[in-house]
Amino acid sequence: MENNIDNRPKVSILIPVYNVERYLSKCLDSLINQTLKDIEIICINDGSTDNSKKILEEYAQKDKRIRVFHQENQGQGATRNKLIELANGEFIGWVDSDDWVSYDYYEKLYNACIENNADVSIANTLVYHSDTNLNASDWVNSNIFSVSNSVIDTWDNRAHVVYSCAIWNKIYKTELVKKLPKFHHGLAMDDVPFNFGAAILANRLILVPDTTYYYRHINSSVMNTINKNKRTFGIFTASQICRDFLMTTDLSQEEKDIVIQIMDNFDVINMQGYLAISAPEYKEEFFQAMKKFFANFKFANNKFATQNSFSLYYKILNTKTYKQFCKKNLFEKLFYKKIHKDRTILGFCGIKIKFKKGQSC
Repeated sequence: MENNIDNRPKVSILIPVYNVERYLSKCLDSLINQTLKDIEIICINDGSTDNSKKILEEYAQKDKRIRVFHQENQGQGATRNKLIELANGEFIGWVDSDDWVSYDYYEKLYNACIENNADVSIANTLVYHSDTNLNASDWVNSNIFSVSNSVIDTWDNRAHVVYSCAIWNKIYKTELVKKLPKFHHGLAMDDVPFNFGAAILANRLILVPDTTYYYRHINSSVMNTINKNKRTFGIFTASQICRDFLMTTDLSQEEKDIVIQIMDNFDVINMQGYLAISAPEYKEEFFQAMKKFFANFKFANNKFATQNSFSLYYKILNTKTYKQFCKKNLFEKLFYKKIHKDRTILGFCGIKIKFKKGQSC
C-alpha cells in the first residue's frame, strides 16, 4: 500500500466520551494496538463526571496519536460535529467509547476502500450483552451482508445500507463526510441522516465481513433509554431531515424518486419498532403521528416494500387507535394464513398446518 502523499493520517478515529470509566480502557487499547499505525485518535470528553478524563489523559501521555479535548457537556450531536472539524485523516471512523474493535479493523477497512475505489467500507458487527454473552447474530448488519456482491453501487443494495443506520461500523472518506447532514443536538437518532446521506452519495460502498466492531449493549445508553420519555418521536425529525437533504442533492429526479421509496419503506419498518419501545403513556400519540406521517406515502407502487411492510403499512393506516392496532396484531399471532406457490399455511395459537396445492382443508 502506498504512503499517504499529503502526510495526513490514513484514518481519524473519532470518539465522543461521557462517563464510561468502566469501559474506556478496553476501547482505547483496541485502537492503539491497531495493525494500521498511521491513524489519529481524537477524543472529546463531553463533561464527564467520573474518571473518564483521567483515563484519557493517561492514554494521551502514552500514545502521541491520541488527541484529547475537554468541554462542558454539550450532548452527542454537538460533540460529533466538533470531532469532524478536528479530523485530519483521509478517512474517518466512529467508535462509541464503550465499544471496541478487532486489531486489524482499520487496516482492512482502509485497504478495502483504496483497492475498490470506495468512499465507505462496512465491517461485521457483534453485539456484546454482558461479560459472558457475545451474541453472534448481527442484527445491525444482517440485511447488508445478505447482498450478493461485496461492492454496493446499485439502489437495491444501497437500500440495505439505509436500513442499517449505524455509523460506528464503517469508515467514510473525509471528502464525502463534508457533504453529509450535520448531527443534531438532542436528537437520539442523529446518526440516521448521516448514514442516509452516505448511503446515497457514496460513489460505492464495500463490505468487509472479516473484521469486527464489538457493540456493547448497555441498558443506560442513549438508544436504550429513549423509551422513557418522548425521545422516540425524534425518528420523525430524523426522517424529515433525510428527505429535506435528498432534495438538495445533485441526484436526478428519477433517482430521488427511487430514494423516496427506500425511505418510505424504511420508515414503515423502523417507526413501528420505535412505537414498540415508546413509553406506554405516549404510544397512542406516537401511533397517530405515524398515521399522519404515512398518509402521503405512495406505498402501493413501492418496489422496495415486502409483504410484511405492505401489511404493516395498511394496517396502521386503516386502524383508528393504537389499542385496535394491538388487537389486530394479537389476532394475527393467534390465527394466520399464508399462501405460497405450492402450499397454504394456517396457524392457530402457534400450531402450523400445511396444505399442499390441491389438498383440501
